[in-house]
Amino acid sequence: MAREDDIGSMRWPVRLRINQQTPNMTTGITEIYEGTRTVYADVRPVGAITLYLGQQLGNELTHRIAVRWIDYANMVDYVFRDTTLQDGTVRTERFRVRRAEEIEGRKRFVALFCELERFDNP
Repeated sequence: MAREDDIGSMRWPVRLRINQQTPNMTTGITEIYEGTRTVYADVRPVGAITLYLGQQLGNELTHRIAVRWIDYANMVDYVFRDTTLQDGTVRTERFRVRRAEEIEGRKRFVALFCELERFDNP
């Protein structure tokens, strides 16, 4: 019987990125992604109760992303996932990390609770 966070369930290659925002010469903000690292993850939608309660509190969580232990999990701002569609085009999903939690207290896995901010369909 496989556990929920079994290493075999981590089949999605994702990119963990740290975001730096700096003001530009106009009135906007320039986003620079630093510290990009590709890891394998288990990407799952959260349950209905978690989604509903998050919407009520204004802290919407849509996905739970489990990765192997990383020391800087609380510094990760975004998770990007690329999916190749049947017609050969690539869809990129951007998840905003809201919080990170250690799973089972053994420093083996980290759960990143995220909000799906945007996905790009070509």
